[in-house]
Amino acid sequence: MFQLLRKWQRRSQELPEDIIDYKHQCEQLVNKYETLLDQISQYMQTEERILGKEETEVVAPPPQDTGIFELLTIKGELLRITEECDKLMNKGFREPTIAPLQKEAMELLISQLQNLRQYSDQIEEALLDFEEKLMEMEELASTRGLRN
Repeated sequence: MFQLLRKWQRRSQELPEDIIDYKHQCEQLVNKYETLLDQISQYMQTEERILGKEETEVVAPPPQDTGIFELLTIKGELLRITEECDKLMNKGFREPTIAPLQKEAMELLISQLQNLRQYSDQIEEALLDFEEKLMEMEELASTRGLRN
């Protein structure tokens, strides 16, 4: 996705400071996003122990299990990253570009931010589905725990 940014790294001397700064802000956002994706992956692997079981095998999670709270934290971080992405896109649309290279660089960065925004929407939807399943399983486990 960001292969062409390497091309701009070689040409960054030709870009004005404000566009270089904008590019760095975009790179920082991508790094935050990649970190969040790693966190989501680890979280989902951990929670699969609950979701991967048949209904008859579901047991109440231990009291120290904070699965749903971690999910809410992840969703909050995704929301912050999405809002930051929207702000950067709006800033990019307002950024004046004069030279063709500047215009091309800004179009590339904005396009990549738009892709990131789409990924955020897809991940948010997947997290909502995951949250529903997790809550159903935790409710089932609680019901089973109360019966015993």
